[in-house]
Amino acid sequence: MKTPLTTFLLLPLAFSMAQARIYSTTFPANENPLSENNNWIGGGTTGLDWLDLFSTGGNAIGQNTIISKCAPNFWCDPTGIVAGSWNKDQEVEAVVYYNEANRPPSATTGIYQEVELRLRTSISAKKITGYEIDFWAFGPAATNPSLAIFKWPGPYQTTTFTELCHKPLDGTLAHNGDVLRATMIGSVITVYKNNVQVLQCTDTGAVGGPAYVSGSPGIGTDYTCLAPNVCTHYADMGFSSMTVRELYTLTLTKSGSGTITSVPAGINCGSACSAVLRSGASATLSATPAAGYAFAGWSGGGCSGTGTCTVVMSAAQSVTAAFTATTTGSPDVIVTALSYANGIFSCTVKNQGNAATPTGVQIGVGYSVDGPYKTYGMALGPLAAGASLNIGTTGASFFIANGTHTITAYADDALRFAESDENNNQLSQAITVGPPTLPADKMPPTKPHNLTTK
Repeated sequence: MKTPLTTFLLLPLAFSMAQARIYSTTFPANENPLSENNNWIGGGTTGLDWLDLFSTGGNAIGQNTIISKCAPNFWCDPTGIVAGSWNKDQEVEAVVYYNEANRPPSATTGIYQEVELRLRTSISAKKITGYEIDFWAFGPAATNPSLAIFKWPGPYQTTTFTELCHKPLDGTLAHNGDVLRATMIGSVITVYKNNVQVLQCTDTGAVGGPAYVSGSPGIGTDYTCLAPNVCTHYADMGFSSMTVRELYTLTLTKSGSGTITSVPAGINCGSACSAVLRSGASATLSATPAAGYAFAGWSGGGCSGTGTCTVVMSAAQSVTAAFTATTTGSPDVIVTALSYANGIFSCTVKNQGNAATPTGVQIGVGYSVDGPYKTYGMALGPLAAGASLNIGTTGASFFIANGTHTITAYADDALRFAESDENNNQLSQAITVGPPTLPADKMPPTKPHNLTTK
């Protein structure tokens, strides 16, 4: 399923890191179009067929889209994306500005107001590609979704957008002060409102071609009026702040037996051996060896030694934790022989380690046929270092169908105790099962040949 964004997204931003790809603004200057020292690419200035955002009074807003350049479809939304090259995994977060006193009466028709987040968006002359996340601020909620994700495929008048998914028609609207956030990781877009996930969908490539893998984050608005005389408040809707960030994957690997955990929480490897973090975020990793192992140290991600490992995410990172068997000795069970007859499996298990298996702990063996598990056998430990024992079938008998098959015995398949080597516990062999052979005295008589003599 989708890849989840861990709690690392709640970390403070590291603006001091030159490598971290973060852009944050409260729109302090009055500019038309919005530029902020050429950090913005505008839908009108660059895209030509769309409109630009402009900033005034600490807010980024857009023009009334009734103007003639938008006819006949009124899809030329005021749009801005952050300039530069961005990692394909990215996030945009913005705070809604909306003068609620000028919200149209609920009975008003012909007015559509949206605030928009954008991901993996590219703008060039007469062309926009990327993803648009639309939050309704005002509109006929009875016939339109309150939140939808659209995919823009290119030229304005020759192609149109495609809806990827939408929130049910519940009439929920964006309000002043709402914090809107969207992330795209791989091909999965996840949308949040006030830190609550409200929508998620995947661009499978089934519509509009393959998922985009490049482009910038940004924002937009839409104030479409089919009745021009009532569209007098387009400057009352937009965003009061915005932060965009790259997202990076932290991947963990282990050798030997042990667990890696993190602060803030989010990694427990064990089972969860990767996380997606914001650009500039950090995670402090700790390693805990399993019984019979010691932590030998870190490698990768700028980490070394045996203390904690702090990884700062200015790019995707990979970290390895090495665990080694302790010198006091560890068991190491292997299967040295395997047989099957009439529904019963049997194998010989040898402890080739330098310590006995734990006292009172079962030494289990899982038996499988052509891959799937079928039954098991067990014997109570300890098994001394260097010793062997036969383990038969403790579970139900399993009769193998006639033919050639592969049988496998897996010693300590349930991982009941730590070993110096956890990867040498299986033995497989091919067997051929045929009809049962009867003793000679039980064989059916044969018909004698007709003999003739001259």
